[in-house]
Parts: sequence; structure tokens; C-alpha cells
Amino acid sequence: MTPTQLRAFVAVARHGSVKEAAQELEVTEAAISGHVAALRRELDDPLFTRATVGIAFTPGGLRLASRAAEMLGLRDQTIREVSEAGRGRRLLRLVTTSMFAEYCAPGLIGLFTDRASDLDVELSVRSADSFPGLLASRAVDVAVGPRGPVASDDLTRTAFLKYQLAIVAGPASTVADRRFHP
Repeated sequence: MTPTQLRAFVAVARHGSVKEAAQELEVTEAAISGHVAALRRELDDPLFTRATVGIAFTPGGLRLASRAAEMLGLRDQTIREVSEAGRGRRLLRLVTTSMFAEYCAPGLIGLFTDRASDLDVELSVRSADSFPGLLASRAVDVAVGPRGPVASDDLTRTAFLKYQLAIVAGPASTVADRRFHP
């Protein structure tokens, strides 16, 4: 699977037409058909069939269409990041829980980037249960969220931004007179 083959297939999926895909990519229809044929052989799936109006994708073709666009996006992002790294830009890959991402992460990321103009922060949101695996595999650099199990002895865990959770409820609410403990 080459980027050129994937680009051709994504164009066919976007337009629903080999002819329009060829026009977009400024190549011949034969070139588009050749790239799609190579993908069909490699994946052992027809990917799509010609219909009375346009094309009809197989289930495999639909999956490839979304994955191919994602793969090309990651490729482009990687090229950009490698280029930026060559010019001295750094990347901090941060993972947090959804609550932290919504309420605290924007301010925290602002603090990081204000102090280091050569720093880009990539934020992903995951459940706290996935943090140890992401850290151990080096998929992220920092995880911010609730205290969980330690993934390995060579990772450090530090208490950070101790805060309390306040529950605000009206007087008629079922939680108005209850006490909650974390």
C-alpha cells in the first residue's frame, strides 16, 4: 500500500468516480485504475463495484476509505513534525481524562506554550485506565489525571494540581443533602 495508491483510492471514494478522481489528481483514469487494482490485489477485496450511478463500495472498501484518509493524514502530520523538529521545535504529547481536558488542559497548555515558544502540545483524551499502557509504550510523554496503577518502575508519578470537586445542585435535587467522598 503506497501513499500514491491510497491517495488515488481516497479521491475515488470522495468523488464516487474514477474519472473525477483522475481530474482531481491530474493523472489519467488508467493511472487511478492501476492504483486501485494494486490495492484490490494486495487486500484481496474488490473494494467497490460499478453501479448504475457511480460506484458501490464493499464493506472492505468502506473501511479502507476511512483508514486511508487517516493514514494519509498521519503521514502528512509526521512529515510536518519531522520538519519542525529539524528546525528546533519540540513536541509534548499529553494525555488527560475528559474532565481535565475540558476544564484545565487549555490553561495548562497555554502555560507550557507561553514559557516555551518552541513547544507544540498534542492533547489526547482517554480513560485513566489506559494511561499506564500509553506511558509504558511511550505513545505519550505525560499523563494528567486521577491516581492509578504504576505501569513500570522507571516511570515517575507526581501529585499535581490538587483540587476539590464541587457539586452544585438545587434545593429540590436528590443530591442536595448528601455528602460525597472521592
